[in-house]
Amino acid sequence: RACSASASAPHFALPSAQPSHVQASCLERARPMAVAAFAGAPVRIGFEVPGQFRAAAFTRTLAKTYDRHELEDFFDLAALLHPLDRDSRLELPLTPTGEEEAARWLERLGKNPPSFTVIVHPGCGGDGTPREWPLENYAVLIHWLFSRRPTSVILTGGPEETAKTMRLNKLVGGKALDAGGQLSWMGTIALVRKANLVISGNTGIMHIA
Repeated sequence: RACSASASAPHFALPSAQPSHVQASCLERARPMAVAAFAGAPVRIGFEVPGQFRAAAFTRTLAKTYDRHELEDFFDLAALLHPLDRDSRLELPLTPTGEEEAARWLERLGKNPPSFTVIVHPGCGGDGTPREWPLENYAVLIHWLFSRRPTSVILTGGPEETAKTMRLNKLVGGKALDAGGQLSWMGTIALVRKANLVISGNTGIMHIA
């Protein structure tokens, strides 16, 4: 089974049918990789990446490639643990609750909103500040979009990013719909499905899109 502690640190555990004392982890970040090594996990898998030295902490490694979708790399990595049925379709489920939530926000755009809908997600989470574009740059881009065609802009963000979406909305003269901190995960997925364009940094909503 696969799970993820964060968008950039996926890890895999052996199926539950395996003995409970067998542990396996694939961790990209140094801290969880070190924890797995010092905890004595008998099976630790990860990528060999040029210029990085984490491979010494793994019991099985796979050379990282850069000429294909990274999903294929993770399939190959997980296959070091157990044979896989590979399904490369990247899909997220829609739920009735999520669709209703997205519909409520779209209704707030008005009776006859511009048909071109753009989601702007300026934050990158609590630890993602180095990956974030300045709010002033997002404002310039939003003004440019407004000047090019009739556009509806919805600002999104996590609960810790409400100050960012509020400030960005002020920078664009309050012309965007501020949904910062007010959408659930399933509502965000449904809203992205309805949007024509998503603009964000390297964070969760980018992967949804």
